[in-house]
Amino acid sequence: MPVRVTYPGVYIQEVPSGVRTITGVSTSVAALIGMVQRGRLGVPTRVLSVTDYERQFGTDTSISEMTDQVRQFFLNGGQEAWIVRIAQNALTASVQLREETGNTVVMTASAKEAGPDGNLIRLEVDYNTPSPEQTFNLRVFRPVTNALGVVQIETDETFSNLSMDPASGRYAATILNQQSTLIDVEIDQTVLDPLRGEGYALSGLLFDNNDATALATLNSLLGPTANSFQISVDGSPLVPVVISAPLAALQDLEDAIDAALTPYARHVRVSFVAAGLTTARYLEIRSVDNADTPTVGGSVQIQPSATNDVAVALQIGSAQGGIEVSGYAPVRPAPSAFFARLGTGGGVGALSDFAEANDLGTWILSDASGEPDHMDTPTFVRPGNPMYDGTAYDVALPENPGVGSLRNVRQNLQQLADSINANATTATGQSLWNVSVAGYRLVLRSQFGGNNPNVDISATLSSDGGYDLGADGQFFDGTPPPPSSANVTAYSLGTTGSGDYQTGGSNGTPGNVPTLPDYRAAFVRLNRDVDIFNLMILPRATGQSDTQRETIWGAASAFCRDRRAFLLVDPRETWTTANQVDSEIVQLRVGVVTDHAAIYWPRIRIPTASSGLRTIDPSGSIAGLMARTDSNRGVWKAPAGLEASFVNVRSVEHRMSDPENGLINPQAVNAIRLFPTGIVSWGARTMVGFDNSGNDDYKYVPIRRIALFIEESLFRGLKFAVFEPNDEPLWAQIRLAAGAFMNNLFRQGAFQGQKASDAYFVKVDSETTTQNDINLGIVNVVVGFAPLRPAEFVVITIQQMAGQVQT
Repeated sequence: MPVRVTYPGVYIQEVPSGVRTITGVSTSVAALIGMVQRGRLGVPTRVLSVTDYERQFGTDTSISEMTDQVRQFFLNGGQEAWIVRIAQNALTASVQLREETGNTVVMTASAKEAGPDGNLIRLEVDYNTPSPEQTFNLRVFRPVTNALGVVQIETDETFSNLSMDPASGRYAATILNQQSTLIDVEIDQTVLDPLRGEGYALSGLLFDNNDATALATLNSLLGPTANSFQISVDGSPLVPVVISAPLAALQDLEDAIDAALTPYARHVRVSFVAAGLTTARYLEIRSVDNADTPTVGGSVQIQPSATNDVAVALQIGSAQGGIEVSGYAPVRPAPSAFFARLGTGGGVGALSDFAEANDLGTWILSDASGEPDHMDTPTFVRPGNPMYDGTAYDVALPENPGVGSLRNVRQNLQQLADSINANATTATGQSLWNVSVAGYRLVLRSQFGGNNPNVDISATLSSDGGYDLGADGQFFDGTPPPPSSANVTAYSLGTTGSGDYQTGGSNGTPGNVPTLPDYRAAFVRLNRDVDIFNLMILPRATGQSDTQRETIWGAASAFCRDRRAFLLVDPRETWTTANQVDSEIVQLRVGVVTDHAAIYWPRIRIPTASSGLRTIDPSGSIAGLMARTDSNRGVWKAPAGLEASFVNVRSVEHRMSDPENGLINPQAVNAIRLFPTGIVSWGARTMVGFDNSGNDDYKYVPIRRIALFIEESLFRGLKFAVFEPNDEPLWAQIRLAAGAFMNNLFRQGAFQGQKASDAYFVKVDSETTTQNDINLGIVNVVVGFAPLRPAEFVVITIQQMAGQVQT
């Protein structure tokens, strides 16, 4: 902008040069469309190497030639490719997950990618979160068997603290659908709404059944330095609550909480509630509405205050030893593995009885047949049980004198888990079970039998005094039929899953051979999502006939014309002789934009993993060769000749002679020849380059491709002219920018001519752009170039020299 002068002195102003630089675009980005083992249908995906491709699309070569064509492209010099997976009627694997009672489907998980690889996906659900009665974790992984028969985890994802509440920032459907690379989930809230529970928080501290005694205990924990905590109700922000001690009644605590929640229109009910089998009670804070009706789907979360905190002393809040139950907790998918269910048997309150136990007695692991330490169906038994073999693992727990606390439950459960983990091993020390504690739940996860055994466990864990933790006790449900707490180690997508908590599995299928509508849909997506590609390859699907393939060449070539790209057409699979090629090539040209396409014959043979040879089309190898030639010599060099040898090609389907080459070359079918120096590309004509075609301008592949290169580069580089004033200053800028670009190509040897004026011209002035064009908003730029034509025929004339004749 102009300098504003205000004081005597020297001013400096930078002025743009006005020179616009046009950069040449890439010339060898390939687009491959076809069937693959896995991957998102119809979604263009960029790959930069063979390894990159195999990681995303697999290594299967039986479904189509796609994997082989991609390998040949990169091995022969390609550096960037876009892969579009298509198939007709491909299906995705899916499974439905039930909640803890096993009665209702709460979530449907489907593979993001259609095909049988989706059947390998496994899901592990656990409640081992900071809020184990509100949220859940989900592990999604895909185990595969490698060539040595060893099972390996190919992809492994873990999503923590998921919620079934649509208003939560960790809503399972949103997180999984956006972040998982393996699955999508569907949650029908209309099904879940009737199953939602009420939101409440229970203290971990147990209070006496007498109201006066319980209130006195509560007041004894309050005071000037312990009178505050933070609370969130039904998703409200955390707000501080300050208690005025002593409390005359629990109503005082309820009023203090309601006052803090007034800006968010939330309410609670505070009361002492029964704690089950003992003479103790919990302090409960429950979410309610204005009419004091418990809120369905609500939540109560409590955290300590930075100062004067009482949450730790009262053990309110999950982190402080209490229990926080969300109204959406009942609609979470059931944990995989063998799990305890909070609230079964004696109810939540029955936890307190376990808090007072000081000895769980002795136990062994045994199956129902009485064979100790057999890990199929572990059963916890005491001495005297017929299955007891004298090998017992004693679990002694510290006594809990005085006021009971759920902290003791966690301590007791953890000691039990540690004891089992330390002893549930084989003779070689292999761990067979992993036991963990999630809140106040005991979870036993099998470490044997693969990823999906049906863990059918009979639990009769008892203390010496007869206290029963399993069967009809308050932790485990006992034996099937459901509701049962026995579950598979991991849920399976597809139909191989078992157990009571997964249902409705459907298998993924690769789909059928794609048809023209499938390719057209891929063209639309490629046009929308991919900025630039230059070479198109359509790998042959297994079972795809020549007739089926020939229906797509016309549409593909027209799409390439519109995108300034070049199509590599594959020969017919039935071509076995040069005479067939000569007589049938005319049929293959029908409907094809022949000046934007080329065809090569014969097909090539490449090595396989089993040391055999596979016959495939040559398009992937040709595209890689073009990329290599562009890099080494330039797009104006024909990708043919002795230096145009193929990598990873062992032989050709038909070894061609010179006379046979002479049959197909005039028909613009490029030969792939086996010479003593190797297997090379021995032709450089476009499909329009057959003799007497009447179109010699784009007879050769390098001329068509350099023209496309210039068009695309100028198309992108001259966009600065749009909406600029259409007059001589703009024309001069265009001449300068386009001229500099063309001159750079001339200096690299891309054009004929000794002088720049002989090699190219750029014209944009009042002759190309008339006043009428200016009125219509048009500026006409005319660019011409003198292309280098390949020396297709080298004619050598030999003449004998006459002897010296003296005249």
